[in-house]
Amino acid sequence: MAKFFNNREAVKFFFFHKMTLLEKTQKSADEKVFTLYKEGLFYKCYNEDAMVFTEKVKKYKVSARFIKTVGSQVLSLGFPLTVGGKNNLTLKTIALAVEAISFLEGEKSVVFMLKNKEVHD
Repeated sequence: MAKFFNNREAVKFFFFHKMTLLEKTQKSADEKVFTLYKEGLFYKCYNEDAMVFTEKVKKYKVSARFIKTVGSQVLSLGFPLTVGGKNNLTLKTIALAVEAISFLEGEKSVVFMLKNKEVHD
């Protein structure tokens, strides 16, 4: 995934390409990034990213639906773009909660680069 962010065209593609739900669910399996997608008036995340969000950021209801085009059950959660104030939820607080080293905000998504997880035996 690191090469993905080194390639300017790939980054441009990721931020401006309309991703399918299948692509979003596949991306959620990458442990090096956490991604929120801007969909209408909401941020949404899927599968593994949805679980990370509820475990590390804030408890939200996770919806589960079988999606024919994906061929499996998809977990998702969404919250309004205008969060803040009473929820005190900003991109910076999310980045801290998921232990991101940085994040990139695009037109259609926000990608958080996560710290490398070291495996201890």
